[in-house]
Amino acid sequence: MPLFGMVTRSQTRCSEFKSIENLNVQIRQLAMQVLSTQVSDETNIIRLIELVKSQGLQELDIQLPYALEDEQLKVIKAECRNAVSMTQDDERLHVVIAAK
Repeated sequence: MPLFGMVTRSQTRCSEFKSIENLNVQIRQLAMQVLSTQVSDETNIIRLIELVKSQGLQELDIQLPYALEDEQLKVIKAECRNAVSMTQDDERLHVVIAAK
């Protein structure tokens, strides 16, 4: 399974670095529970997006081991019901989750 690196950013600015660091640790722990070698990379990314969304965050960066193909990005966007916008810079995928 490819290893995914993640950076999350809260829409509301936290005043304490420790709170942000605790949130990142918590999300990484939760991510390890939802990622699976038994499913596609697209499914794993969709799971990460849903996880971050459930934690009330609206942005995340995913460091991938390789750049995704356009078709993979389309699948992810469609599965997220077009509620996300994504930009890719080589192996870095930046995801913005639409506010409700």
